[in-house]
Amino acid sequence: RKFNPLRVPKKLQEALPFKSKPKVPGKVKKPGFLATRAVPLDREERKATALYASLSAIRNEKAVKRRESNTRRRAERAKKNAAEEAWREGYNKEERKKRYVEKGQAEARRAKKARTADD
Repeated sequence: RKFNPLRVPKKLQEALPFKSKPKVPGKVKKPGFLATRAVPLDREERKATALYASLSAIRNEKAVKRRESNTRRRAERAKKNAAEEAWREGYNKEERKKRYVEKGQAEARRAKKARTADD
């Protein structure tokens, strides 16, 4: 939010001590002609700026390639992990099922043995 400046009457400003007076910033001057004029570059400076521009373009290109390869690699890795996790989940489910079945069969055998022993 931007609040409008507080308006203090001049008479009140005169009566206030310096510390309490509102501080009014002065006008901001626009840069003059000398600051804004274009100075043509000489040959060496032009070559240097062109070299810097080409180097930064190459670096940006490499960074884009690196980002793309990283995202591709991450996607492949995520797909592989998802497939492995699905397999592991199914495998674990099958193993648990098998264990429960074996446990139930052993329990049934024990119960049957106990019944025949009682007779």
